[in-house]
Amino acid sequence: MDFVDCSKAFLLVSEHKNFKIAAEKMGSSASTVSKKVRYLENQLKTNLLVRTTRRVTLTETGELFAKKMKYLLAELDETVVTVKQLSKQPQGKLKVAGNTLIGSKIISPSLPSFLAKYPEIDIELSVLPIGSPPSSESDITITSNNYEIDSLSYRRIPLVSYDIGFYAAPCYLEGVTRIESIEDLEAQPFVLSKIYYQKRAFELSDGRKVRLNNARFVSDNVEALFENVLAGVGMFFAPDMFVNQYLKSGQLVRVLPEMKGPKSKMVALYPNLDFIPQKTRLFLDHIKEYTSKAKLLDA
Repeated sequence: MDFVDCSKAFLLVSEHKNFKIAAEKMGSSASTVSKKVRYLENQLKTNLLVRTTRRVTLTETGELFAKKMKYLLAELDETVVTVKQLSKQPQGKLKVAGNTLIGSKIISPSLPSFLAKYPEIDIELSVLPIGSPPSSESDITITSNNYEIDSLSYRRIPLVSYDIGFYAAPCYLEGVTRIESIEDLEAQPFVLSKIYYQKRAFELSDGRKVRLNNARFVSDNVEALFENVLAGVGMFFAPDMFVNQYLKSGQLVRVLPEMKGPKSKMVALYPNLDFIPQKTRLFLDHIKEYTSKAKLLDA
């Protein structure tokens, strides 16, 4: 039997001092109500009621239990109502994290439509340096699949696949000789994020590595990276979905298209919990749809 249900039966008996009336209130039989009260007494290992042929009275313990349980059940009912209301109208703060590239090019542009659809949800966006691990303080982290993720701590949802290629502005390419090999690439000045400046190399899909010994400009500010590449300061490598608009406008040119990084995938990571909050599920659905449309628009 259910302890809460049996407690409700006991409270009705204690209120009306009658099993038959309590049974009518519950839409049950007097014998069933009696069994529930007896189950409760067995669980508590004490007598809650004194039963005679004419009347039902509460023991001292029964009076104490009735008083406490009445308050607790009222709190429980209020909590259930509150939770149901939350499930109908999602609300509260959602903490989202992503690196500077994903944060500025994917997460931030996706937020206005999400916030307009769910006016009771507030977003706190944390922008991480490129190459940073998932944020343990966030509800959702949007990142690449290039990191080892503890599957016991996080769940992973794939969003969109992309290629990483080499790009340069036409004004930069006008001043250099033809770039036809890895050695030619390695001789070029690069615009780099801090993580690749520290790595000093970029691995290609075939396992070969391009050494990055000539860092002309280093930053984790994605707008600064793009501005310097577009101004002809140097070359860089980036996911195709973030540069296609510049290719279409002629502001960037792909260099050595056959040389690219391993196929990568953008993923959403969230804590591995038994219950996923509704606002988290809603944002996961939203960002998955947004990245899919963004990929199609940039194709």
